[in-house]
Amino acid sequence: LPAHDAAAFDGEPWRPYNRIQLSSLLAGDVRYQNILLPDIDKTSIPFRFINRRIMAIDVHEKLVRDERGGEHIFDKLVLATGSRPWSPQIPGVDLAGVYVFRDLNDTQKLLARSVRTRRTVVVGGGLLGVEAARAMQRNHTNVVLVHQSNRLMNRQLDLAVGAVLKRAVEVYGIEVVLNAGV
Repeated sequence: LPAHDAAAFDGEPWRPYNRIQLSSLLAGDVRYQNILLPDIDKTSIPFRFINRRIMAIDVHEKLVRDERGGEHIFDKLVLATGSRPWSPQIPGVDLAGVYVFRDLNDTQKLLARSVRTRRTVVVGGGLLGVEAARAMQRNHTNVVLVHQSNRLMNRQLDLAVGAVLKRAVEVYGIEVVLNAGV
């Protein structure tokens, strides 16, 4: 990149978006346009968003190579690699009808599935699982939320507050099953 230019690389085909809003998109509370990040004012800092994955980093030459073979020189490099969803290593996890929920591609698959299903089981009662369970009720779907701990959001909440959250989730008609692995 030319001196003082900035770029962000991403392997997804979308414009940059707010991942935190994916549950709201899945629930129908916001539209796709609402989760897109605003354009960057290119007059103050020349900026490019490049929809390509980085395949190699040469720290000695200070360059990155993208998936199309393009080379990009850098002064400073920040690796913000995101995350990958964890799936339990159990039989059936790779069957049709089993989904993960982490990015916009996953959200599109869940949106398509949500119009055809009447019962959904969400595995995992962390923040994302609780949000996904509520969102999957969008088309009057019966939702069961299964969590291996004795309380929802067990990494963030103590027993008392976890019990309050469980009751609040059940008020929405979501069945909560605790202390249950898959």
